[in-house]
Amino acid sequence: MVLEENSSPQPTSGAETGPESQMIRRPFSVTLLIILGLSIVGFNLVRLIQTLSQWTFLLTLRSYIPAYLALSAIVWGSVGLTVVWGLWKGKPWAPNAVRIASVLFLAYYWLDALLVTDQAGRGSNPAFIICLQIIFLGFIFGIFASPATKKYFRRNQ
Repeated sequence: MVLEENSSPQPTSGAETGPESQMIRRPFSVTLLIILGLSIVGFNLVRLIQTLSQWTFLLTLRSYIPAYLALSAIVWGSVGLTVVWGLWKGKPWAPNAVRIASVLFLAYYWLDALLVTDQAGRGSNPAFIICLQIIFLGFIFGIFASPATKKYFRRNQ
């Protein structure tokens, strides 16, 4: 299920010796996660810009609090940037950060849907959304269970 092709080589800190420890290639699946993370960062940047530019309009709707939209965009954009940087650099803490951020984001999604969004905006098929989220978590956790990915993130320890 998890693709394990390699992309560009990433040199290590130099603390280890031997040719194998000096150049470990980033697994393709980690590159996909970086692209996904950058997409989330981009979405939240657009969300923040649109919230700030449409602030007075959002106040007239009374169903949305612009400060909440802006704050959540800042929080998830910052989390996304941090995680993407950790993935790109191959930091040992990055796999756990991605796992935690993924679970927290899905919890945030459901809290937002149930507590903030009105009934009309929730969508009509929560079972489908839950299935997609389970597949998403399986993909995330599967990537970090692969030997190539473990090796990539262990190289700086």
